[in-house]
Amino acid sequence: MSALTADDFSVVAQTNYVDSAGKKSLQLKATSAKSDNFDIVGLSKNYIEVYFDTYKETEMALKPSIIAPGNKTVTDGCILGNIVFSKNTVIVSGPSTEVNKVTSVTAETSISAPLTATTTVTPELKLVGAAADELSNVSILEGDTAITMTMPVLKLVELPTTVTFRNAPANYLDGNVNFSVSPSRISAAVPVEKVDQITSLSVGTIDFSELDAGLNTLNFKASDITDFVITDQSIKNFKVSVNMSGMTSGLFSVLAANVTITGQKQGYNSVVTSNGISGVKLIGPADSISKINPDMLSVKLDLTSYDVKEGEQKIPVLITVTGDTAVWAHGTYYVTINSTASEQ
Repeated sequence: MSALTADDFSVVAQTNYVDSAGKKSLQLKATSAKSDNFDIVGLSKNYIEVYFDTYKETEMALKPSIIAPGNKTVTDGCILGNIVFSKNTVIVSGPSTEVNKVTSVTAETSISAPLTATTTVTPELKLVGAAADELSNVSILEGDTAITMTMPVLKLVELPTTVTFRNAPANYLDGNVNFSVSPSRISAAVPVEKVDQITSLSVGTIDFSELDAGLNTLNFKASDITDFVITDQSIKNFKVSVNMSGMTSGLFSVLAANVTITGQKQGYNSVVTSNGISGVKLIGPADSISKINPDMLSVKLDLTSYDVKEGEQKIPVLITVTGDTAVWAHGTYYVTINSTASEQ
């Protein structure tokens, strides 16, 4: 008989009775791989210890980590804004026991000098365990590895506060509105790329339909502001006063013929079933209000951006006053439409 080699044998661990995770003792079985010209009479080891585990995937949020000289991430006079990821979470996969050891996933990048402008990078994603080097056979799903990290640089400024007006009559488009904001001036941080374009900080938007005759008071939460960062944490709210003294009001109706649909939602045919709109409160100078007639009020309804459904539903509308540049409708008004699915 010629000398035997490892290729002549096959040793297989028997897994027939493995039905749960954990440490198992498996019997080894040896067989001839190529011929029956010899007998196997024994093994140096009849059993091996094997740990079995189940496959697991878990979603974890990314935590930014910026390595900077002296821990200084941005240049003087600036602060680092909230880090923005192209995707906020990743899927960590592997044996359950190992995946359970992962405490966080960091998105790490290094910079050689403090940032002077908003910068986007592709960070290195690192799995973090309860102890160093304790993770094995754990990975991030391949589709989650190509993530970008944007580091906004914000310039510290002190500017007056203001508000933005929407759906204003033509007379008020040039800022001809008597209003005040408290606090009237704040310290904040704005995108460094826009600092030269910003002369005031808008704390909110006021639709003219919210304004009645006389003094109007509105409040805006500082926590709702996303265009800039308020650095004074004691500021929680902004009080806005809009003075429409000298204005008067009157009740009018929008004729059914003046309510039209200018744009249909794709896949639907809609018709207005309301018989016009009654009880519309118009605000404006007394001379203007005295000259208003129903033909001057209209509604043009563009349904392309609405969540149109089959059947009847109420849709909020903007009432337009033509022939006068100083009058607006106060309040919220609706029309009823009936929609049917159109043939494709």
